[in-house]
Amino acid sequence: VCDAVRYAHARGVVHRDLKPENVALGEFGEAVVLDWGLATLPGQEEAAADPLAAHIQAFRDASDFQTIAGALGTPGYMSPEAALGDTEATGTRSDVYSLGAILFQILTGRLPHTFETFPELAMKLLKEDAPAAAEIDGDVPEALSDLCAACLARDPDARPATANAVAEAIRTWQVERERDREV
Repeated sequence: VCDAVRYAHARGVVHRDLKPENVALGEFGEAVVLDWGLATLPGQEEAAADPLAAHIQAFRDASDFQTIAGALGTPGYMSPEAALGDTEATGTRSDVYSLGAILFQILTGRLPHTFETFPELAMKLLKEDAPAAAEIDGDVPEALSDLCAACLARDPDARPATANAVAEAIRTWQVERERDREV
């Protein structure tokens, strides 16, 4: 998934709605990232701002996900800047946040923040750090727990700079785990 996102970012495309439901396994075992409907394209006017605003608001009204107009993404996976609808600040590091939320869920079986309504989630995103994955599940390796914490930083500048950095951290952990197993 990180590699697919890295490929998109290298071409100036930001997904803005990464979540497990938007990932599929391809015919040859590769991860395929789906649903690029909220993505930004280089040199294009903000595509999601006006045409989808009514549709997004209707979904929120029906789902009790009331929030600031213009928020982009799926609650639980969206970054703080995306929850605020700050399209200027929503960029590649916002996708890194979403990758961290997906990894957190893989490791712990739950989202980083628990919430009942979108306003509750928005307040948590703005005021609370996500718990460490290792605090939720003691079997989570420290390196992966630390990676999740870095990806889920409230400040975009504190997150890994790229999806490639996230992929490399995961690959490094995999190699070290295999080496430890061999020893």
